[in-house]
Amino acid sequence: MRRQCLVLAQANHTPVPFWLSLPLGALVQWIRASNELIEEKKHV
Repeated sequence: MRRQCLVLAQANHTPVPFWLSLPLGALVQWIRASNELIEEKKHV
């Protein structure tokens, strides 16, 4: 979870505490969306 929050923080230029403050369900949705974008960029 920490690693994913760090990835989101770096990718979105937001502080890690922002991501840690989200409800778990919302955080999981953001992680999925971020991972999907990363995968899409690999195939372009």
